[in-house]
Amino acid sequence: MNRSKPFPWWKVLLPSTGDAPARSLLSIQCTTHKGLVVVAGPLRDQWRQARETQLQELESSLEQLSREIGQPRLRSDKAVQRRVNARVRNSSVGQFLSVTVNTTLTGEVNLFWGRIQAALNEAERFDGRYLLVTNDWSLSPQEMFRRYRQKDGVEKCFRLCKSDLQVSPLYLHQDKRISTMLFLNMIALLAYTLLQRQMQQRGIQLTTRRLIQRLEPLTIIETTCWDGSSLRRLTPDYPDLLMLLERVADALDDLVKAVIPASQPKALSGATATSPTHLLPDGMRC
Repeated sequence: MNRSKPFPWWKVLLPSTGDAPARSLLSIQCTTHKGLVVVAGPLRDQWRQARETQLQELESSLEQLSREIGQPRLRSDKAVQRRVNARVRNSSVGQFLSVTVNTTLTGEVNLFWGRIQAALNEAERFDGRYLLVTNDWSLSPQEMFRRYRQKDGVEKCFRLCKSDLQVSPLYLHQDKRISTMLFLNMIALLAYTLLQRQMQQRGIQLTTRRLIQRLEPLTIIETTCWDGSSLRRLTPDYPDLLMLLERVADALDDLVKAVIPASQPKALSGATATSPTHLLPDGMRC
């Protein structure tokens, strides 16, 4: 998005429910909504490129028609004009060309055309523009655009089920097992989307899929000692990955603090890790 600006007024006429007749002009009320005109740079360039391609195709068609003048069924200006009208009418950019067919004093039929620059300039004013409308006047332009971008969030979640979570194809046949598997996948999807939301709120511009790819090289080496204690080590200890892990942990801590009451700060985490109850014998190493 190159730029966006609020569109000041957008009115919808609604019939009044008062005592006056509903169809009377005096009973019509105006409801004002807040609008936002969005200019999308890539979309604008795409529309202009498509229009230019169509114009070149139409001009090439007229050039071919010009070379065919004088052949049977194309020896009069009326016959040529009929061919021109058909080609311009069947083109979506015909309104941007001015085409003239005339006959000289010697009886020669000529075909001329040119682009209507004023019409092209007027059309380019609206290239890449679309209008967002809301009845919530408290929304800022940035918030309106953000919510519009999230309109297909539900569809994207179902796509994640089929791709990242691999919910399909199904190899189960009993309804109970299918429903159980779908329930587990919905829980996984909830964790997937919550993690992505928490990262975005912390300013981490990564999707959950990208985060998994970044952390994929990491390996946890766990060493279990004879007394039941264990030691864990993370490898490779790249500084950027360790910093990313710390930021993700902080983002998840924010979620835990928002969900768990302050009186029970460790309800989700369960028992905390404890040190070995007694020391290792001399010479023993894990």
